[in-house]
Amino acid sequence: MWSVSKNRRGSQIPPRRGAWLAAAGGVAERSPAGPASGVAAAVVDRGNLPVDHFTGNFRVELDQRAKQPVNVVQVVVGPTGFVGASEQAVVGYIRSTFVDRPKPDLVVSIAGPAGAFARQYRQQLIPDTPSLFASVDQKWLGVAPLGEDETAVAVVNDFPRAIDGILQVLPQIRQVFMVMGSGQIGQFWRRELQDGFPRRFLS
Repeated sequence: MWSVSKNRRGSQIPPRRGAWLAAAGGVAERSPAGPASGVAAAVVDRGNLPVDHFTGNFRVELDQRAKQPVNVVQVVVGPTGFVGASEQAVVGYIRSTFVDRPKPDLVVSIAGPAGAFARQYRQQLIPDTPSLFASVDQKWLGVAPLGEDETAVAVVNDFPRAIDGILQVLPQIRQVFMVMGSGQIGQFWRRELQDGFPRRFLS
């Protein structure tokens, strides 16, 4: 259902946790003593349990590997509440955050919406800082190849193949109901599933 990703040099990265810890380790190596290194993290709306869990673990293990607290500037990307900030407003906020501060050693985007945002506005944000796309499905990143200083820890979810597996076990199945959220991630996957599933499986 999912595969490992590749880094900027084309070599395989162990899936999920191993790769982003390796990148975090690189941040620590550049600052063995003195002030902690900085990481800018862009995440989708809070309240998504898998994303919140991943983000929390990332920050804890980053500190553990760095052997000192790491300064993490976290920015929520995506609409929140009834009125959300526009993407350009978020870009402006991130740029202003680092006007009078040292640039971060690493930019991490967590989950699909944040990854898509980070790719689209990379040159307007912190273009000279390496970027890591974490906890993201490959479909969110598009077909354009990653840049020289970009790395992705991506998975490939093959839902039509999952349906094929169901039909091999239960060939009489004619309807499959999918339950998903109403946020950005849920809307994205609804579109993807409508395109990928045979019409007879859509309710």
